[in-house]
Amino acid sequence: MSLLTPTRPAPDATTTVAPSTPASRAVSKHVTPRASLMATISLGVAVASAFTVATGVLAAPGAALGLIAVLFAVGGLWATRQQHIAGACNAMIGLLLGLAALAVGVLTVTGIFPWLDTATNNVTRLHHWLSVHASWTLPKS
Repeated sequence: MSLLTPTRPAPDATTTVAPSTPASRAVSKHVTPRASLMATISLGVAVASAFTVATGVLAAPGAALGLIAVLFAVGGLWATRQQHIAGACNAMIGLLLGLAALAVGVLTVTGIFPWLDTATNNVTRLHHWLSVHASWTLPKS
């Protein structure tokens, strides 16, 4: 035993611990962290909007989905300001991807991107390319 620590008598069966001792007050007030639902939804909608814009034909609905993703991301960032709410990274990725999908979708609809317009169906082009170059990726018909 150290000289600096006070000596305490060993507790026996008759000794009771008072409720005001530090050991009884050491109750954890830890709040379980939760993920923000709005941030997670923004990430999912942003990925869907990026793929929708990339099809070409669905550029306008993809731009609208990008706007919805941006709104959800702002709400997710607002919710993650609280200490026990996680998901700020989801919201930031959803915000950036949603803004990119919105910008590319608007530029596609206005005709600024010549390689991606609303008359081009990139899904059909991808399917044809896969059937020619990598036929093992498609089911046999």
